[in-house]
Amino acid sequence: MGRHSESSNSDNDTENSKEDNSSGNSDPFLGDYDTYLLSNLHPPYSRDSDRGGGHASGSPSNSHKLAAPRQSRIQMKMKPYMVIAVLAPICGSSIPMGFNMGVLNMPQKFIRQWIQHCLLEQYNKVLTDNEEVILWTSVVSTFLVGAMIGALNCSSIADKIGRKKTFLLNHILCFIASTLFTVSAYVNYIEVFVIGRFLSGLCGGIASSLVPIYFSEVFPTQLKGVSGVIHVSGMSFGILLSLIAGMNVIIGSESYWPLLSVITIVGSAGALLVHPFITETPSYSFLKIHSEEKTYNALQKLRSNKNDIEVELSHLKELKAKNNSKSTDEDNWDLKRVLNTPKINILLLNVVILFGSQQLSGINGSWFYSSMIFALAGLKPMHSNLATILASTANWIMGSVSFLIARKFPRRILLLTSITGCVLGLASKSISLYFSQEHILIPYISMVSFLIFILFFCLGLGPLPYIMAVELMPEGPRSVALSLGTSVMWSCNLIVSIAFPLLNYYLGSFSLLVFMSFLICSGIYIFIFLPETFNTKQHTLENSKIKNNSIIVISSNEFEGKNEKKRKLER
Repeated sequence: MGRHSESSNSDNDTENSKEDNSSGNSDPFLGDYDTYLLSNLHPPYSRDSDRGGGHASGSPSNSHKLAAPRQSRIQMKMKPYMVIAVLAPICGSSIPMGFNMGVLNMPQKFIRQWIQHCLLEQYNKVLTDNEEVILWTSVVSTFLVGAMIGALNCSSIADKIGRKKTFLLNHILCFIASTLFTVSAYVNYIEVFVIGRFLSGLCGGIASSLVPIYFSEVFPTQLKGVSGVIHVSGMSFGILLSLIAGMNVIIGSESYWPLLSVITIVGSAGALLVHPFITETPSYSFLKIHSEEKTYNALQKLRSNKNDIEVELSHLKELKAKNNSKSTDEDNWDLKRVLNTPKINILLLNVVILFGSQQLSGINGSWFYSSMIFALAGLKPMHSNLATILASTANWIMGSVSFLIARKFPRRILLLTSITGCVLGLASKSISLYFSQEHILIPYISMVSFLIFILFFCLGLGPLPYIMAVELMPEGPRSVALSLGTSVMWSCNLIVSIAFPLLNYYLGSFSLLVFMSFLICSGIYIFIFLPETFNTKQHTLENSKIKNNSIIVISSNEFEGKNEKKRKLER
């Protein structure tokens, strides 16, 4: 650790350390320090200190460093390059990702008819009802397969060619995929449509991992933890936009549905136009391509406060010096290395479970088949479409304000509250679907239940996997963890999209009980095992352990002492 970190141990930390020594419990984080890189790219202050209260980690001689972030946060202005760094990924990646997730919902009747027409015209094939359902499920799943592949490979691509060039690749693929979506309807080739959907999924998978990685590296220190919320908000807006544009009275009609992808064509084209002005992240410039000049230039473009530039650059240098003093190659992480590092696996398991729980709640199954669900509940087609749009609007608004909520409340409380509300919403929805024919108001109870489910999902399960992945994982393996986590997310999404129609066919309204059981299991795991990361300084994870669902700092002296004892025993 750096000199400052070695001298910044509080009384509370010391007490916790003594407790841990006396307990005699094995420490999952202790061991060979080289196998557990927890990069310290963040200045040594906590959110408590920059609010002017609470415990601040730092010695009196460094108290001037603690005051700087508060001044920076109050006076911080968005520089033009920072605005582009936010808007270009949102317009070119996040919004198209959400748009392509929901674009088939509203006009699916006309698209399914077009697919049958193509098969009849090209292959003289008439599908049975079962064959048509299987084919449609396969077409929907093509997007998810592409997303799964894109998410899994995003980390290696972004580390190899850089974040900026990966955005260029993603925006070009998005432009091509959107063009194929439109062209397929006019050439009457279903193969072109499927390829377009696969490429759209590939772009969505890359975006789901790349945008949070990029934001966590370019955002100011105070906002790094909640930077993933902005991606979720952009994605939610894309879903809402696809539902509104897909209405029959707008461009979701039988004649104009192919023009829906014009929206993503415009978004990706705009992102390509401003791409030369996108800034490569300081972390990548310093740790991957080893250019201090490019790092300083990037910080100058992104930060309006000179002190922030100097603090971030100094910590990058400290990290670089620490890595250079070790024999291992600390700044090169891949999936194999992460999976083979037991100390990192403790954190990685939490990331994977959070992303898996997000999808196994049934959220995207509900979005894919929301119109069908409301129709089964007894709502008329127009009312069903309006209910879907209303739920999507609530999803976007709640996803946007979750940024403020995430900065005020502990993560575990938000997650457990979110899961409890989602379980209640699914239970109410299941009951209302079962009794949908009993009373004229029952369908509207089903709609309210769906809204309750959406609101509570956006409170925790929606944004917090991205937030906690950034807060839990150290800088080195963070991009790999986000890629693996989002890949698991898309895999679970694929399972749900395939299984949901079958569950609904065999179980009816009770199909939602399957998702309730997954949520309950997730809640139990979170309550018992998930550590609290709220107001936990990123750099305190360098020497830390989990106790009572919170991350406890271990003093550097105690850490070195235990390691010395271990080395003596090994001799």
